[in-house]
Amino acid sequence: MEANSLTKNKNIMKKLKIFILLLIYFLALILLGLAHSEGKPSGPEYYPLKEGHRWTYIVSRVDGKGKKFTQEVTVPGKDKYKGKEYIILQQKDKRGKVRSFCIKDNTGVYWKRLSGTSKFLVGGSSVFTKPIPILQFPLTVGTKWDWEGTLKVPLFVDKKIKMRCRVVAEEEIKVPAGTFRCLKIHIHQLRNKEVSDEYGWYAPGIGQIKYIGKELEKELMSYSLVK
Repeated sequence: MEANSLTKNKNIMKKLKIFILLLIYFLALILLGLAHSEGKPSGPEYYPLKEGHRWTYIVSRVDGKGKKFTQEVTVPGKDKYKGKEYIILQQKDKRGKVRSFCIKDNTGVYWKRLSGTSKFLVGGSSVFTKPIPILQFPLTVGTKWDWEGTLKVPLFVDKKIKMRCRVVAEEEIKVPAGTFRCLKIHIHQLRNKEVSDEYGWYAPGIGQIKYIGKELEKELMSYSLVK
């Protein structure tokens, strides 16, 4: 009887141990899922999108012509598009206003839609057929990502885009807002038959510090990040 009792107790303990291990496993999966849904990137924060954040840039033409102007970039909150909630990143300058509908998770930051009043935003709204990756995590020298899709503007245009992005270096750069240690990203784009090479510099905890595009260049003048 004692031997049977011991065997029975061992079986119960074994089953209990398996149950506890399975419980820990499923709890870990739930926590990972929560981290993904809350948009927590792995590694330093190079694209902070907290409501209330504000950045001010000085913008100039690459060819040196024309007058410089300022651009205000803010995170006013969230908005919905076709029933799905997005983080809004708003850019406002003398050309008008553009609202980017952003997705952020532990794989990266993506744009799905652009809307606003900028004269460069034909029709007032445009949608990417699939979210376009602005940054991919973890962000480090050597990280690379490619994207191919279409920018659709209702009743106006379907522009096919191919994009190849590479984190090419870690550099210290000086802008009006100060000196920052940044990751430098090279963006090669093919839009229909138009080719462009752009560069963006991002600092951990702050975001974009500098950008050089085909026609415009911008540098961070000041910033205010809420806690």
